[in-house]
Parts: sequence; C-alpha cells; structure tokens
Amino acid sequence: MSERLRPILDPNSYLNSSEKALATNLADVFTEASTGPVWERIVPFTLRVDGVNKVINPELSDQDILTLYSQDTELERTEFKAGSEIRDTLLNLPDRFVSVWISPPNKDFKYNEGRIIVGYNKTDDITGFKEMQSYGIPTGEITADKLLYISWRLAELSEKNYNLDHPEDLRESPIVFELPREEKSPWEFLRNYIPLEGVWNSIESGMANALKEIRKKDAGEISLQSLEELKTASSLSERLLVIENAKRHMEGKGHTIDVTKICLKDFLQNNYVYTEVILGGDGNVIGTTIEVGKAQHVEKCPYCGVKIGRVIAPGYKCECGQIYEGRC
Repeated sequence: MSERLRPILDPNSYLNSSEKALATNLADVFTEASTGPVWERIVPFTLRVDGVNKVINPELSDQDILTLYSQDTELERTEFKAGSEIRDTLLNLPDRFVSVWISPPNKDFKYNEGRIIVGYNKTDDITGFKEMQSYGIPTGEITADKLLYISWRLAELSEKNYNLDHPEDLRESPIVFELPREEKSPWEFLRNYIPLEGVWNSIESGMANALKEIRKKDAGEISLQSLEELKTASSLSERLLVIENAKRHMEGKGHTIDVTKICLKDFLQNNYVYTEVILGGDGNVIGTTIEVGKAQHVEKCPYCGVKIGRVIAPGYKCECGQIYEGRC
C-alpha cells in the first residue's frame, strides 16, 4: 500500500488478510472511485497509538502501519517517507496538531486527480486512545499548481520550513501545524485554505463516515466468501475472478465505480480477456500476457440449468460434468 492509501483491489495482498480488512478495502474502493461528487468520495479512517512506538489502522490490521506499505519503486519510497512522518506526528505531537499531506495529480504515475490526506490528533474521550482522525479527500478538478499554492498558505502555519518549489515537492512530507487555540474544529478551519465544495460539510456533519459505513455493510456480505475463495484459489487468474465477483456484488447494491479514478492494477472489466500476468511492484505488467479465452458472468449452467451466478473462466467445470469453454 502506498501512503496515498489508494484502494487497490490486489487479490494477492489479501491472502494473509482478514474479513474485516477486505470489507474495508472494498468499501474504500467504492467510496474513492464513486461516480458521485467529491464530497461523496471521502475515505474516513483512524490511526491509533497502540502500545509503545506503534501506530495501527484498526480497520485493517493490528500491525504497525509501516508494515502495510510497499517500497518497490521510487514513488512508493517517497510516499512511505510521508507516511512515516504522518505516523510520527501522531506518536510525538500532542492533541490539536493537524497533518495535511498533498498528493498532486501526475499522469506519469497514473494519478489522474490529486488527493489530500488530512489528520487531526485527538485523544478519545471514552477509550483514552490517542488517535488521528483522518480523511482521504480527492481533489477533483484542482490542478497541481493550485495545490502547490494551497500548500504555501498552509506552510505559513507551521514552525517547520518546507521546500515547496514544484508540485512534486508536496509528495515528500505532510505539512504539520497546531490548530490555533481560538479554533474549535480543524475541518472548519481547513475550509478557509482548501476550497472543496461540500467536503467540509460532509466531514463536519458525519455524512462522510455514514456513507463509508453503508458501503462497509454491503461489502461485509461478500467479504468472508471472497476471502475464503482467495485463499483456496490456485492461480492469480482465479483470484482475479474472485475480485470481479466482489465488484459485481457491490455494483448490485447500487454502488457505481469510475475505474479511471483508481489505480486498476488487477481490476477486471466486463468481457475481459482472461489472462495470466506477472506484475511488477508498481502494479505494471512485466511478464507475458496469455490469452486463453473469455470469462464472463454466467447465471445458470447452459447444460443442466444449475445456478452459477458468478464470473467463470474457460475450464470451469459444472457439477453436471460439463466444462465451460468461453461461450454460452
């Protein structure tokens, strides 16, 4: 995972995962990549101090968040550095400190729009946990240069000096500052610096959290089955089919997705070419793609009529003994 926290449905990453983590990731995908307006595409999450020098995302794992990141490419290593600094902000700074990390759009990285991750240090009144309330916010049509200008204004609030000469400089570090004492809400305060229509109202009202919980509930209906199928699948191709079926389940619940808004990696499309691929650490295909036929959603076996109701690939054998050959 990169610090951009881009929700990528990579089937291999879930082999040692949990049902809860898979449901969360599905919900995050269908939140960030929703076809709705920006304010409906906010991904809320919480970072929590857990023990000595350990920060977790309780929705994903009880492991330190640094173990969840990839560092295979220069981009991932840059974003890992930013993630480490966000973690340090929670560990080392008191309540009321704000972290704003800006990832600008860059077509070279297949980032078609920017993303901002805002976090606020706050000790939970009930549990006593020290946490960072966080939101991943897509920036829509805001350009990289406009984001750079926003960063200059935010940097004026910090005691730290930042070298921000180019939009790509934003990716290296979060801008950290203490919320002014006269301000009660970090989100209301940030409204004055980051002009995103509807976003701050959605966060303040709890709507952003409510939308994610709806998607998590729907994802939870398929996550256990998907996880079991991922762990028993014998090849990448079979695991890709599991993810495609999970995607279809979410679409059946009315959650639409714009695939241009996420890094697709292994995401399948309807009527895709069934392939075996070798992926590099950045998600790009580095091996040979082998076309072996068409996979598609099949409601019933065309031979015996038994319900299948899922995407199947050539070679699928029905309980009646007939083998699917890529056409119905």
